[in-house]
Amino acid sequence: MTVPSRDDSQPPGDFRPPRQPVFNAPPAVLCLAGLIALAYAGEQFLVPVRAILVPAGALVTGGAADWESPLGAWSPWLLHVFLHGGLLHLTLNVFALTGFGAAAARPFGPGLMGAFGFTAFFFACAALGAAGHALTHLNEPTVMVGASTAISGCVAAAGWAMGGWRGMANLALPWAGINVLLAILNMNIPIPISWAGHLGGLAGGVLLYPLFIVLFRRR
Repeated sequence: MTVPSRDDSQPPGDFRPPRQPVFNAPPAVLCLAGLIALAYAGEQFLVPVRAILVPAGALVTGGAADWESPLGAWSPWLLHVFLHGGLLHLTLNVFALTGFGAAAARPFGPGLMGAFGFTAFFFACAALGAAGHALTHLNEPTVMVGASTAISGCVAAAGWAMGGWRGMANLALPWAGINVLLAILNMNIPIPISWAGHLGGLAGGVLLYPLFIVLFRRR
């Protein structure tokens, strides 16, 4: 008869599950979150970084600014995710990215193909969010920054990853409703939140995530 050995590192009767790492998001998500935080720090404290990143990343409509992007007119459609309007704005988006983004990234699987697939999806949603904001503010002077365009796409993607179309609806519809409400309120009270950018990114997540999973998920 064999007697199972006892693990003396835990007290008797301690059946707690093993501890999970605090940062257990996929590497692609952590890299994006880190780059966004570094870009914010550089923009705040390094004048040369600010001089390039702000005109290259801020999406301007209605002639709100007197600069041109040094990287071309289309660079703000992607690089706006690296600019934020303050520490609170940055913190909220980084936490949302590591939550919703992690859930959206895991189905792509590990490896370079999965990381590339999620990153491409992230920036596709950012571009569609920028398009949504630009099209709804053609003649209105605004400056849009922040990663919430792409994160809105991750909201829909996280729902799909957890429960298919039904799971996507459970997360996407409430977020869409909140932004429609913001759009209605914005008619009378100016609100410094890009509801159109959120809705554009969210639409990108709904439409593109199933396709990206098919194309980039590890077989």
